Amino acid sequence: MPEVTDWLTAAKVTDWLTAIGTCSAVIVSLYFASKEARDKRKRDERHQAELVTAWFVPYEGSEDERYDSGLRIQNASDQLIYDVVAEVLIRRETAVNDTEERNIAFGAMVGNVPPGGFTARINTGGGALGARHLIEFAFQDAAGRYWLRYANGKLAQVRKHPLDLFNIPRPVRWQTEPGSF
Repeated sequence: MPEVTDWLTAAKVTDWLTAIGTCSAVIVSLYFASKEARDKRKRDERHQAELVTAWFVPYEGSEDERYDSGLRIQNASDQLIYDVVAEVLIRRETAVNDTEERNIAFGAMVGNVPPGGFTARINTGGGALGARHLIEFAFQDAAGRYWLRYANGKLAQVRKHPLDLFNIPRPVRWQTEPGSF
């Protein structure tokens, strides 16, 4: 009789090990499926914002605006971006939470930018003795999320509206409004 109980005990242990292995496999599969879904959602949330960039271009305005430069906001997405605010960085790492006066002086309240893009006017402050001029800008995507593109090109989702991020008081005259130039 001891042989039969040994065999039954071995069968029970094998059944338990199989059940534990199956449950573990299901748990690991669910974890990876959930992680993949989260990663996809994050990629989808960033998709439009990743397609927005900006750079300086020659400005074709009047001679009175000698420190103005052109600022090309490129929107490679197929949707409008909203409330674009751009800031020139001269010897500062970021314009976020800088003074209202400085951000207004060296900023551009661009406004809404359609697919393709828009060229705005921005005060660069002149040569600044060879200092490198960088651009930092914030905007709202079509889903209502706020984004900040740092001067180094990195993109970050932020919680504040672009005007609040740069301490710009309302109301604002956006450059994309008719008659703003």
